[in-house]
Amino acid sequence: MCKVLKVSRNAYYNYLKKKDKISCEDILLESLIKEIFFSSRQTYGSRRIKAVLEKEYNKQVSRRRITKIMRLNNLTPKTKGSKKQKTTITKSTDKYADNLINREFKAQRPNEKYTSDITYFKVANKYMYFYAALDVYSRKITSSNLSDSLEAKEAVKILNQLKENRGDLRECIFHSDRGT
Repeated sequence: MCKVLKVSRNAYYNYLKKKDKISCEDILLESLIKEIFFSSRQTYGSRRIKAVLEKEYNKQVSRRRITKIMRLNNLTPKTKGSKKQKTTITKSTDKYADNLINREFKAQRPNEKYTSDITYFKVANKYMYFYAALDVYSRKITSSNLSDSLEAKEAVKILNQLKENRGDLRECIFHSDRGT
């Protein structure tokens, strides 16, 4: 067979020894990777598994090899979900106002159109919400409110503030993310 393949007998037997050795190493490495992966509650990826193998087991293994073994065994780490704060509370029964502005953010006179938005930021492990109303004509914030609550009454405060500052609002359009 060696003559047909044009390989020396020595090379053939070295290949067989190496093949057996590699498969035993792979089996051992696979079991170590599985053990580390499941003891980490399925959160460790190839980088962290590599670090554990080097630190605790004194094994030098490439990340590529670890990734390959993980892929062959369907070991995918769990990822953390987004820590993004919810800024809207929606129900399937909610009805939204019509969009009267239709992306036309230009006004001919003051008090014609207002847009509003809410933004949030974290202060001392607590979320703060900034409510603002902007006059589309002047591009200036005409009323605002800072609160630690995301309740509708906080948004109503900027409308009341706007009414106090600007007077009659019956002819104006007030636009938010949820319509007009």
